[in-house]
Amino acid sequence: MNFLFFLLISMTIFVFLIFSMVKIRKQFLNYSVKSSVLIGNLVLERIHKIGDDWKNSSELKDFMESIFKNSDLRCLRILKADKVVLSYPLDSIDKVNKRSPQKNVDYYLNMDNYLETLIRSKYNDNLSIMVRLSLKKVKKELISVFINYIIVAFIILSLSYFSILFFSRILTEPLKALAISARGISEGDYREIDIFSGDKEIDELIQAFNIMSRNLKKTIDDNKLAIIGKMSAGIAHEIRNPLVSIRGLTEIFLEDCNDEETKNDLEVILKEVTRLNQFTEQLLQFSRPKEIVFERMSIIEAFEDVITMLKHEYKEKNIEIISNMDESGYIIGDFDSVKQVLLNILFNAIQFSPKGGVISIKSYFSNIEKSMIKIEIADKGPGIPHENLSTIFEPFYTTRKGGSGLGLSIVKRIMHLHGGDIIIHSKVGIGTTVDLLFPICSK
Repeated sequence: MNFLFFLLISMTIFVFLIFSMVKIRKQFLNYSVKSSVLIGNLVLERIHKIGDDWKNSSELKDFMESIFKNSDLRCLRILKADKVVLSYPLDSIDKVNKRSPQKNVDYYLNMDNYLETLIRSKYNDNLSIMVRLSLKKVKKELISVFINYIIVAFIILSLSYFSILFFSRILTEPLKALAISARGISEGDYREIDIFSGDKEIDELIQAFNIMSRNLKKTIDDNKLAIIGKMSAGIAHEIRNPLVSIRGLTEIFLEDCNDEETKNDLEVILKEVTRLNQFTEQLLQFSRPKEIVFERMSIIEAFEDVITMLKHEYKEKNIEIISNMDESGYIIGDFDSVKQVLLNILFNAIQFSPKGGVISIKSYFSNIEKSMIKIEIADKGPGIPHENLSTIFEPFYTTRKGGSGLGLSIVKRIMHLHGGDIIIHSKVGIGTTVDLLFPICSK
């Protein structure tokens, strides 16, 4: 496409160059013809003033010498009744009759030699003058103009070529990214495009594509979660009742047991049953989330409750929590659900942070969405590999030993129910930052 556009510009410039050169050449020749006519008329007027003895007049001779000196005149022949009677220079008289002069004013062009113009006298019908001008200077000037035009055309073509490359890169790169993202959607990759061209129409197209990709991903995720939720509810229901029986019987056996080794085994069974009970509770919560009641609430109050609940965990690992929260951070949300979100994220940060590590918590108004407040929770843990970032919200996906893989799925669902979003940035060996976006309460 770029080559065709460049070829079109080249052809346009070439046609313009040819047209301009033809026009300039014509102007030069017209100027030469006018010069010839002017010289001829001056000589005829001088002959008329001298009178009948003009052939032997020294005045005419001096006049002719001055014309030859100050012009490109190479030969001038005075004709009477179409017969040459006098020629300047005098030695050119034998070379004249090879060409029959025209009866009307006309000129002949030979770019390698000269221009000949025949001028009729207005004082004497039988008298005329053939003027021969050299075209060497004209040819040199035409060549000079042609070279200058070629240089200008080369500069214009060079600028056009690099301009086409530059602007095509600006305009086509976003379109290429758009095409790649469109193919990615067909393969299940719903990443948004973060390229901006500066062109209003293309940027609006990219924005519309990102909205479409976001909504499509949300729809697919919601459908997927609905299917998994139904399955989870069935599994939890089938497991829960037997676990209650196992737990009750194990507690009875444990009370009546006197053998220390058997007692230890029963305690292990009881511990695992408790863990399975917690897992089934998470399954039921995932499949049938509790009803959400929206009200004006403070993010800081929710965080204070969560930090108090996790005090034992972060004190045990000697982790320092640095909080820099905006006190104006009020949102419309369900207090218990928001606490659950903060609890899951902060608990993960504590679990993956090294001993003696630091977790920073910040809140500020988002620069992207002025109507959102962003809560940023950053740890210095091992980080998440880039290839895993697209799957961490999948149900039952976990990298933590003993984890159910439902925490982040539940968090994402709660964030979407609140009209917000969760974004995770992570680099291996550096740490992970979780951004929670909540709509701001305007009143």
